[in-house]
Amino acid sequence: MSSRRHILLDQKHQLGFTLLELIVTLSVIAIVAAIAIPNMSTWAANYRLNSAARDLVANLQHAKLEAVKRRTQCTITFKQPVGTCDYAVYVDADNNLEYDAEQILMQIRLSDYKGVAFDTSAGGGDGLTFPDNDNFRPSVAFNTRGLPINNAGGSGAGSIYLRNTLNRKKEIQISAAGSIRILQ
Repeated sequence: MSSRRHILLDQKHQLGFTLLELIVTLSVIAIVAAIAIPNMSTWAANYRLNSAARDLVANLQHAKLEAVKRRTQCTITFKQPVGTCDYAVYVDADNNLEYDAEQILMQIRLSDYKGVAFDTSAGGGDGLTFPDNDNFRPSVAFNTRGLPINNAGGSGAGSIYLRNTLNRKKEIQISAAGSIRILQ
C-alpha cells in the first residue's frame, strides 16, 4: 500500500507548470510578438495599397467593358468634390467627360483604403496625368471600341499614382491601345 500511495503522491506533484516554466514561456511569446507586430503593420499598409491599385484596375476594366457592351462612352473622372468620392465611373451618354449623377456606375473613396492616397509627388502634383474636363477634373473615357480618349477626343493614355503611409508607390497605367496595368 505504501508504495502505491507514494506513486499517487508523486503524480500529484507533477501536475501543472512551475513558475519558472511559465515565466520562460511568456517571455518567449513576448519576444516573438515584439518582432511580429511591426511587420504586421507594414504588411497591412502594403496590402491596402495593393488592394486599392487592384480595385482601381478592376474599375477601369469595368468602365472599358461597359463602354463596349453599351456602345456608348464610359468615363472615369477623378478628384470629385470633397465629401462625395475620389473618382467616379459612369456612362457618359453625352460624351462630354463630365459627371452627371444619373449616369453613375460606381463612386470610390480612397479613404476606404486606410492610408492610401493619390501620390501628389507624381503626375503634375495631383497623382494623375490625364487632362482636365470642362469642370477642371482629370478624366479619361473609353469609347465603344475600348480605347481611352481624353476631353479633346485624342488618346487618353495616362497614369494614376497611388502611395501609402510608408511611401510605397504604385502606378496604374492606361496605354493608348487600352491596356491597363499596374507598375511598381
